[in-house]
Amino acid sequence: MKVLLYRDSVGACKLWQNHFAEILDHNGIEYRWVKFDNMFKRPKSPEKFMRELRKVYEPGDYFVCRFNRERHEALIPVYKQISDLVGDDHMFPNYNSFWYYDDKVKQMETYQKNGYNCPAQAWVKDAEELNGFMKKEGLSFPLVRKDPGGAASTCVSLIESENTEYPCLVQDFWSNNDSDLKVNIIGPYAMTYKRYVRENDFRASGSGKDEYPEDVPREVMELAYQISKDHGFDCMGYDFIKDHNGDWGVIEMSYTTTNEYVHQTQYYYDCEDDYRKMNKEGLLAEYFILKNLVPGIERQ
Repeated sequence: MKVLLYRDSVGACKLWQNHFAEILDHNGIEYRWVKFDNMFKRPKSPEKFMRELRKVYEPGDYFVCRFNRERHEALIPVYKQISDLVGDDHMFPNYNSFWYYDDKVKQMETYQKNGYNCPAQAWVKDAEELNGFMKKEGLSFPLVRKDPGGAASTCVSLIESENTEYPCLVQDFWSNNDSDLKVNIIGPYAMTYKRYVRENDFRASGSGKDEYPEDVPREVMELAYQISKDHGFDCMGYDFIKDHNGDWGVIEMSYTTTNEYVHQTQYYYDCEDDYRKMNKEGLLAEYFILKNLVPGIERQ
């Protein structure tokens, strides 16, 4: 058994890739790099990548991947093939977690279909559809407007009228939140931190104003863990804020996390042991990912 470690040439993902390699080294587990880019730092074709992967793959091997948004579209045609080859329980992220990445419309449909507490929202193609949605839900401006993809709130804004760019996702604005809670579920483990909104803004993601609370509302972790179990996610980060009644609701999710923020959390919670609080100081998200996936991971 060995671990096939995905490597590309884009952005901060190289830090994650190196951490995975270091942890595997410390635990004496064999790994091999699988490069997604060619010599010109451009993605290989799906056919070439799969051909090279099959040459080094042996039954029982694991595949571990962490990529930037720039690589997501290039990986879409090949990721299901990787899952079919190695098995969904032998890869990170698994196919379900990958499938929702950077797609707010898919996320919205899942929240609504399963009855998770979330803002009223809809994908609208023009002003007529927007007005119909608002009338149906009894909403008024301002509304939250989102593009279907994007990270760190770069494609999120408040709109005060129907004069906006279409199509877009529109969402009831849950006001009176000065922060959100980021809940990262990796296997049975929860790691959480608070993000305060930007100055004179409503957005918390990407603000850089983070806090690491001593205690976390259990109901938030329970909902996050329930969503992960319902859909077979091996790793998922959820953004929670309070609704108009003061109850917690989910607004977005992504399998990716900001390494430094998760690293700075002081505790983790074991969701399968009555949410027992454990000291996490110094442990990386990559450690929990590998511990949840690969047998024999005992130390960072």
